[in-house]
Amino acid sequence: MKYDLYFNLGTGDHFSGRSRIAFDLVSEPRGPLRLDFSAGKIQGLLVNGRQVSDVYDGLLIRIPASALMKGANRIDISFSHAYSTTGDGLYRSTDATDGNTYLYSNFEP
Repeated sequence: MKYDLYFNLGTGDHFSGRSRIAFDLVSEPRGPLRLDFSAGKIQGLLVNGRQVSDVYDGLLIRIPASALMKGANRIDISFSHAYSTTGDGLYRSTDATDGNTYLYSNFEP
């Protein structure tokens, strides 16, 4: 599995980005593929070059098995999300002492 992540960090309380996920399935898919993405907004979702919609419930992106195939697969997601205030996801803060802005993520949803 390979992830390519692109972020536009901006200066506000939100960031945007794109994620490309490439992976191989060794057999025909038997059910949906679930991706964690809590409380963000999906602007676009392509699975193997085809537009997929109505698969995000605010917590999980569920890629239907019919959109996947045995062998090479690719998922392209464009999104926006608020910076975290709890430490989950992508957290942004400005240090009062040095004035620098710092980002932190533990790569959870």
